[in-house]
Amino acid sequence: MARLTTLQKVERTVKLLLGMRIPRVAQQLAPYGFGRATLEDGWARVVALGLASVELPRSARPAAAETGTAALLSQLDAFENTWFPIARRSLESRHPQIAERLFQNIPQSRGAGSALTVMLFLERLAALERGEAPYGADGRGARRLLRERGLSKKKENAARDLLARLRDVESAPAAPALDPEQEEHAAEAMWTWYLEWSAIARVAIDNRTLLKALGFTPRGARSAKQALESAAPTVPEPPPARSSSRSRTLGARPRRRTRGAR
Repeated sequence: MARLTTLQKVERTVKLLLGMRIPRVAQQLAPYGFGRATLEDGWARVVALGLASVELPRSARPAAAETGTAALLSQLDAFENTWFPIARRSLESRHPQIAERLFQNIPQSRGAGSALTVMLFLERLAALERGEAPYGADGRGARRLLRERGLSKKKENAARDLLARLRDVESAPAAPALDPEQEEHAAEAMWTWYLEWSAIARVAIDNRTLLKALGFTPRGARSAKQALESAAPTVPEPPPARSSSRSRTLGARPRRRTRGAR
C-alpha cells in the first residue's frame, strides 16, 4: 500500500471531523466517550499542522450547525471547479510566476478536500490583492485580471461564508512558522487522533451511508467489527447425534440365511 502524504492524512481527518457533526454519528459514538471536546481536539490538531505546513487560517473550531454539510461541500466543489481552472489559465498567460505560486501545493480536490483547498486559495488570493510576498507589486495587477474574468469580491466572500458555516474561523495573532521537527510532531499528533477515532467509528457504526460520510468503506467497517467479535471466547457446540431415522422407518433388517441352513 502506498504511503499517505501529509495532505492526504489531513483530508481524511477533516472528512472524519465533518462526518462526526451528523447527529446519528455523534449518538452512536457517545458511548465511547465522544463529545464536543473530541471535535475541538481534532480540529485543533488539524490547525496546528496547518500552521506548520500550509497557510490555513490561524484559528478554527467546528460550526454550531449540525446539518447541511453535504450541501456546503457541494457548493465549495462548484466554486473550485469553476474558478480554479479559470484563475490558473488566465494567470498562466499573463503572470506565469504568480500562477505557479498561487496554486503551489493546491491540487483540485473533491468533498472534504475542497474545504481545505478553497480555504488556502482564498487566503492566497487576499495576499495577492495586498501585493504581499511572494507575489509582490504584480499581485494587484493579477487580482484585477481575475476580477475581469468574473472572480469578483462578492464571489470570493460567498466562498468565505461557506467555509465559515463549516468552521467558525476567527482571526488571531500571527504565529511563527514551525520548524520541521515541530511540523512532524503536529502531523503525528493529528494522525494519532484520526487512527483512534476512526477505529472506534468503524466498530460502533454499521450504517453504510454514515460510514461513507465518515470516509470509510463498509467492508472495512464490517471487518473491524468481525475482528472484535472473533476475539470473544466461544463454546464449541457438541457434534450432532447420528440419525436413526432409517432404522425407525424401515425396521430391523432380517438376518440373512446362510447357505445350507434348514
